[in-house]
Amino acid sequence: MNKVSKKKNQKEPTLAELRADVHDVFEAVGSLAGLTHTRFEAVGKRFDAVDKRLDTVEEDVAFLRRNMINKIYLDERIGDLRGDITELVHREDRKFIELVHILESKEILSEEETVHILSMPPFPLGQG
Repeated sequence: MNKVSKKKNQKEPTLAELRADVHDVFEAVGSLAGLTHTRFEAVGKRFDAVDKRLDTVEEDVAFLRRNMINKIYLDERIGDLRGDITELVHREDRKFIELVHILESKEILSEEETVHILSMPPFPLGQG
């Protein structure tokens, strides 16, 4: 059969058939639109939940930034603590020196022992 004879054998759709086909297409499109709308609503709800969680995370990050300890602060605090410790060691060293002098005056330590002890670290008196 040739192309012309095929076209002659096919019957033309009626207006009712076309209406039914168009109606079916519109129903399919409407169904797809409904599914799409439902999916977008679900996605929207999930985004709302994610958005709330991100708000919480942003608040937490802002809190951490406000209360964060930085290197400069740590350096200053460590310097202060070193100074405090050095001052305490000096006080104890003065007490120790006084004790050594008392022991020397009571002739418990010799002058040589006194010089040796007082020349020891951390703060040697240079009496070597």
